[in-house]
This record gives sequence, structure tokens and C-alpha cells, in this order.
Amino acid sequence: MVSSSTGPLLSVIDQLGLSPAERAAARKQGFVSAEVRSPQCTVYKLRFRHDGRQRVRYLGVDAAVAERLRQELVELQRPVVLRRQLRALTASIPSAIRRANQLLLPLVEQAGYHFHGRQIRKCRATRDVKAEFSFDRTK
Repeated sequence: MVSSSTGPLLSVIDQLGLSPAERAAARKQGFVSAEVRSPQCTVYKLRFRHDGRQRVRYLGVDAAVAERLRQELVELQRPVVLRRQLRALTASIPSAIRRANQLLLPLVEQAGYHFHGRQIRKCRATRDVKAEFSFDRTK
């Protein structure tokens, strides 16, 4: 159980008596769960995986302590969450470009242009090739 009257020097996760490896695992992907035991009693637990098994640490019934730990975990896990979101957005870029090009294609062609890869280029003027090249062999 975690004391709710702890000073700001120790983080909530450091007060749980976890080993350094367990503390690192909890910081990486731990979460706070709430278990309703009765209408008047909600018990909070820290859950995380370590060495392939789920570990559970009892936090107590104090919602303030659970919320502090929840906020601490959100801050600790923010870089991983942001990297995951960036990876998902980066992966969606090619399909977004494809959809945009499909929507623009009729307008681009109507204006006399075409797509050359991702570039929009002016269509070449058609020329009479035979008139351009005369093969007069009488000379």
C-alpha cells in the first residue's frame, strides 16, 4: 500500500517496493486498474508484465494515490505513445497522397496537365512528326 502523504521527492512508483527490473517494466507499459469490491469500496492496483508474466501490486483504496500514479505513468510512457502515433501517421501518408491524386486527376487533366509521379506537368504539344523530319534522299 502506498502512503498518500508522501513528499514530492519520491515518485509513487518508487514507493511500491519493486525491484529495479520490475520498476523499469512498470514504467514502460504499466497501468492502474480499479476493482470494485462493493458499492462503497474500490481497490486500485498497478498491473504490468515482467518476465512474461503479469505482475500486480496493491495500491489501496485512495483514489488520489491511484490518480497520481496514473499521471506519472502517462508522462513516462508519452514518448513511446508519440512514436507509435508518428509511425501510424507516417504509414498513412502514401494512401492519403493516392486518394488526393485520384480526386485531383479530373481537374488536372481538364486544365491540360498530367501527373508525372507526384509532379503535375503540362502536357506536351502534339506535333506533326512527318513534317518535322523529311528524308529527302535526292541530295
